[in-house]
This record gives sequence, C-alpha cells and structure tokens, in this order.
Amino acid sequence: MVTSSFWLLGSIVQQAVNSLGKSQLGLDDQNTSILAATLGVGIPIGCLIGGKLSAGRINPRVVAVGAMGIVISLGLMSLRGGEKDHLLGFYGSIPVLIIAGISTGVFIVPIQVAVQALPPANEKGRIIALMNQVNWIGIILGAVIFKASVTFCETWNQPRNTAFAVGALVMLPIALFYRPKVNAGAIMPAEGHSREEVLAAYPYLTADDLDAVHVLVDMNLTPNWVGYFATHGIDSTHWSTVGDPAAPDTELMEWARINHAAIFTYDLDFGTALALTGAAGPSVIQLRGRDVLPSQAGSTVVKVLQKYAAEIEAGALVVIDETRLRVRILPLGD
Repeated sequence: MVTSSFWLLGSIVQQAVNSLGKSQLGLDDQNTSILAATLGVGIPIGCLIGGKLSAGRINPRVVAVGAMGIVISLGLMSLRGGEKDHLLGFYGSIPVLIIAGISTGVFIVPIQVAVQALPPANEKGRIIALMNQVNWIGIILGAVIFKASVTFCETWNQPRNTAFAVGALVMLPIALFYRPKVNAGAIMPAEGHSREEVLAAYPYLTADDLDAVHVLVDMNLTPNWVGYFATHGIDSTHWSTVGDPAAPDTELMEWARINHAAIFTYDLDFGTALALTGAAGPSVIQLRGRDVLPSQAGSTVVKVLQKYAAEIEAGALVVIDETRLRVRILPLGD
C-alpha cells in the first residue's frame, strides 16, 4: 500500500513539475526539462544515503526522515507569491526539487529492503508481482488526481503549483504514521551477532526490539507461516533459513534460548524435553490436530500469540489443539 502511494505521488509530482514550468512560469521546453531533471539528480544521491543509513536493514527512522523531507519540499513548491504567483520561481525551485529527489531516495530504499526481507523465499516472487500490479494502480490514480487538481485550479482560478500541495497531503499520513516493521530477531540469528554488536551496528534498534519474543518455526511446519506471521506484525524465522534441517531438537532449543525466540512446532518432543529438564526456556508453542496450515489454523495461532504474549515472553509451554488451549508457565513442575 505504501509503495502504491509512493508511485501515486510520483505520478502527481512529475506532471506537476511540467505543468508548473509550462503553464504557470511560462518556461520553454528546455528550462521545463531542467526542472524535471533536478528530481532525477537528487534521487540517486538519496538512494546512496538511504542505503548507507539503513546498513542493509529496515530503518524506520530513515523512512520517517525521507517521507518528511518529501512533505516539506512539496509544501515549499506549493507556496504562492512573486511575479508568477510562485514564491520560489525557476531558480528557487531547482534546489528544492533536488532535496525532494534526495528525500525520495532516502525514503524508498528501506521500503524496498522491507519488501525483499520480510516475505519468505517461496513467497517473494508472488508478493513482488502483486506489489508491481498495485503500483500501476497508484500511477493511474495519480494521473486521475492530477487531472482533478488541474480542473480545480482552472475552475477556481488557482495556480498550478497547487498540485504540489495535493502531493504533500498524500505523503503526510505516511510521514506521520508509517514505520516499516523491524525484524530485529532475524538480525542476530542470520549474522550470528551478539546483542551488544547488533545494538552498536543498528543504532535505530532498542533493547526492547531485541527483547521482543520472536517465533522460530520448526521444520515440521510450512515456511508459509513466516509470511503469514509477517502480515500480522509477528517476527518469525523458519529453521531451514538459519540451521541444519536435520539438526536435533536440542540445537533448535539452544538457538531459541540465545535469540529469545519461542519455538512453534508440531512436535511433542520439545514439551517432553522441557518437562524432563525443568528448563525455564525457551517457550514452546505446540500446534496439534490435522489443520496445521496458516490458511486453516492461522487466525487461532495469532490470537493465542497476542493474548498470551506476556506469558510466552516470560517462558511458557502453549498447546493449541482443535478442542482446547493449555498454557503452562515454565519451568514445568514448579
């Protein structure tokens, strides 16, 4: 949805720049093209900055800065005043449009990282294809909105740079409220870093991000659970992406303890191991019954994870079957 809004905005702004140059400022084709090109100058610079600040990960702060930079730049472009009823004019618009381009690059890089990082490997192609389709819808809607803004300007005798204000309003809710999900739990296991190393390398993460419980999906459950959990704001990792598929249960339990993860499994052996050892962790969530696919049991599992988040974070054995739910605090037997 955010990427679609981004392309919707791009459709509005590109046409608004041309309309500003030709219809409002009375520029020739060459100078109008210069205005349009300034956006292209800023975007690659912003992409480099966004990539550097993101450090290959999803950085919500970078997204917020980029989005707010776009809003402010478009707001400046919409200001009235001066000879052509445009406060900035031709020369003042050039640096502002460059800043808008830089902000665009800073904003979009973490979004693309999110699109690549969050879906499971077997779902990425489908999700990216769907995203491209939605983006085209955004581009078409942008053209419709721009046409409506031109009609408004002509009807009410408003300057063409009003379209920039429309673009700023489109971006404002994203700048204020949108923050891509940080899959902090995937950083440590994928790269083998300690908590201290992760916090030093990714300063936008907090200790709370790393303390939040993450779900380790066992080999006996489909990797599709990772994508399903992601759509509900739950961080998860399938064991096949971080460990040996043939590894013993003890290795999964050790990994889960180190990375503060709860094991999500169809296997009864994890519960047995907790009972025999009297261990206080990791938490284990056992899914029982015949319906173990996200399409069948997903809503029930998500509700349990949300309702008993505190117990799971503290340490618990949770058993979900077709007829009942059991939650036992660890260590068992206390």
